[in-house]
Amino acid sequence: MKTLDLIPDISSLGGDPIYVASAFLFLITKNYAEFWALTIAFVIIYGVTATIRFFWWKKRPDGQNYANWFEKLKSGAFPSLHAGRATALAITLIGFYENFFVTVVFIAGIIAVCVTRVMLKRHNPIDVLVGAIFGIVASAVAQQIINMLRIF
Repeated sequence: MKTLDLIPDISSLGGDPIYVASAFLFLITKNYAEFWALTIAFVIIYGVTATIRFFWWKKRPDGQNYANWFEKLKSGAFPSLHAGRATALAITLIGFYENFFVTVVFIAGIIAVCVTRVMLKRHNPIDVLVGAIFGIVASAVAQQIINMLRIF
């Protein structure tokens, strides 16, 4: 296996299946604060991204085609949902484990997801940078909502 063959696999770490599976694992292990942090951040990231893409759509560098307005929203480049999800998930996991090594690994994971999205020509650097920033903001807002509602 060539190193370049791993690029799509690394990119998928920012995908919905990994994010949803992680949230589900927190739920079934009764780590409700982390479950809700991921769930709220997910809704924020998707809501903000869909709104931006609805009003200001940017074509992907690979020129992905679309057949309807829903596919057009999904095919927009700005901001990167993968970067946002990877960042929100990493922040939650970093807070859960509270370990320096884990922090370094997950920050490297965020960077790897962002770099591979650019390498796959799905995004430009600004798309993944803004996506990662949205992930940070969504995580912070999610935590504030949890604290404000005194859920946990």
